Amino acid sequence: MIILKDQDDNFKKRYDISKAEWVDSKWMLYGVREFYKVELDVIEKFYEVLDGENIVNLEPGYIKIIMLSSKTLNFSKLVTWIGDLIKENLNYSDALFDLLNRIFFSFRLILLSFTVSFVSLFLKKNIFIWSLLNSIAFAVVYVISIMVFNFLADLGYLSIFIASALPTILFIIINFVVYNLICK
Repeated sequence: MIILKDQDDNFKKRYDISKAEWVDSKWMLYGVREFYKVELDVIEKFYEVLDGENIVNLEPGYIKIIMLSSKTLNFSKLVTWIGDLIKENLNYSDALFDLLNRIFFSFRLILLSFTVSFVSLFLKKNIFIWSLLNSIAFAVVYVISIMVFNFLADLGYLSIFIASALPTILFIIINFVVYNLICK
């Protein structure tokens, strides 16, 4: 997004740009939506390709790249976004980690509910209160495990797929241990 203002710091034009390339010492802008003000109305125009001259006068070293947040995209758009990032040789690790966490999330909730149920059945006293306490405890373990594994993936100690899958594997192990304790 580029916002142009006049000398009095008033809104002049705004450009939303899908893609920009530095070609022959100038910017080529693709998928450009231009907004400008005419009296009280805001007019919008769309350009497939637009020469960036007089819009962007900075060299690539001075441009900050801002990527979409993967958290705001639905599942199919997120998959497309990851494909676009891979095609452009950009960092896609955060988006991929978010995608894999979305896939594993439902399995973790099922495992969490089984764990809480098993512990509540094992204790047999005040099942509602114990169930609530177990839910809180395992939710804390869940959030901490995701944070730790995400941190390890960011540092490069774990691959993204393994870091996404480890909390689920951790809950499977916890369920197995709790189930064995109950059956004894």
